[in-house]
Amino acid sequence: MGISPFSESTPASESSPDSYPSLTVPTPTKSVTLAEIAKVVKMSKSGVSRALRNDPSIPAATCERVQKAADQLGFVSDQRISRVYSMIRLRGQSTFRSTIGFLNAYPSRAINKDQPQWYLTTLFENARERAAELGYKLDEISLADPRLSDKRIQSILETRGIKGLLVPPLPDNLHALPIDWKRYACVAITYTLFDPPLNRVTPNQYENMQLAIQGLAKRGYRRIGFMIWKDFGKRVNYHFHGAYYAYQHGLPPEDRVPILEGLNDDWDGLDEWYATYRPDAVIGCDPSFVELFHRRGLCAGEDPVGYVSLGGGYSAPRSRFHRKVSYICQNTEDVARSGIDILVAQIDRREMGVPDVASSVHICGKLLECGTTPGKGRAYA
Repeated sequence: MGISPFSESTPASESSPDSYPSLTVPTPTKSVTLAEIAKVVKMSKSGVSRALRNDPSIPAATCERVQKAADQLGFVSDQRISRVYSMIRLRGQSTFRSTIGFLNAYPSRAINKDQPQWYLTTLFENARERAAELGYKLDEISLADPRLSDKRIQSILETRGIKGLLVPPLPDNLHALPIDWKRYACVAITYTLFDPPLNRVTPNQYENMQLAIQGLAKRGYRRIGFMIWKDFGKRVNYHFHGAYYAYQHGLPPEDRVPILEGLNDDWDGLDEWYATYRPDAVIGCDPSFVELFHRRGLCAGEDPVGYVSLGGGYSAPRSRFHRKVSYICQNTEDVARSGIDILVAQIDRREMGVPDVASSVHICGKLLECGTTPGKGRAYA
């Protein structure tokens, strides 16, 4: 999918910073206007306004030049004083500052609790709440509508006055988006957006796997297996695999259990894998996996297979087994709120576009033990 730049035309006198004469900055006054800054830097008022906002249509060197002049004139200081008085008048209440876009690339046109991707809904609701606390509105932008061209999507973002973009997990078949990234502050949630490399917030999946292993080991389980949907590892940058392989590496070869990767919901090969390696506990990536064990009779008797899910579920609960499954709480609410915090900080610093060096914030999870980890040699509750 192509991306149209949609950049504003810039007068020649504003596009070449080298063409300006040296600055002569007057003594700061009590109230500095855009007109005064424009007079000093030999630009139009609209050009100065865009440069102060780091608008992509103004060269970076020009923005820096204008902002330096504004600082010397006292413009920034006056703005800070204005914000302080505004906060005093509002007695701590948040005021509307701008709009943030939540890029939903799943087929459903609206976020709702009944759709299969309810994990996405949890992210959206908590991100919206945190954004409102900071004075921002969070708008869902549906990217899956086939009637929307790349140009139309860009137009929607501009029309809504969006300053920042929060990119939640994407569908399996989508790893890039038709966005002109340089116009926005951007933060991705999880690793599903491969290109470009944005700052991101993600559950600490390496540590979450370690928590699952440690929890099972404390319950007396010794032969711990791992089953995961094929290609799901890409979605978490193979952090589950890394932690599991590190654990297996420390075991004697005869005690190691290879990873079982499923190609479909029936998990062809599960019976052979279990019969060959005889795991006494299994770690999976969804609570629904325990139903596979139940249908095979592995949950019955005095020594059932222990099970821990690496998440509370990526799909809506489908049966009574979900509520009894031990799982890693990924603290999705904190993931969403942290994403907004980082994004708003970038907007405040006017950091737009793809960062030179992307950073990742990992949110730690916690193991919540329920009925599927009774302990080695003990029946399910």
